[in-house]
Amino acid sequence: MSNINLLDNEYLLLKEDTGYSSPISVTFYETYSTLKDVKKKLEAESDKIQAIVSNAGINNEIPFGKAQSPALWDYADGVDTVAFLLKLS
Repeated sequence: MSNINLLDNEYLLLKEDTGYSSPISVTFYETYSTLKDVKKKLEAESDKIQAIVSNAGINNEIPFGKAQSPALWDYADGVDTVAFLLKLS
């Protein structure tokens, strides 16, 4: 299969890939040498990322267990939906 290395656990495939959109039942992963490298990549590609769930001190991170329980002032993609709608009228 195109010489692609996949890790298989019978329910999920893990594939080393830098993409953001993986097929169903596939999780993409990347490896980094330092946390600084991770932070640089996340900052450079912030327009492609909706949320960062972490406890590593990354800017705008969401703590584990809180990603699916947003507060009223937590906006998807950082956009205040009500303020956006009010500007349309």
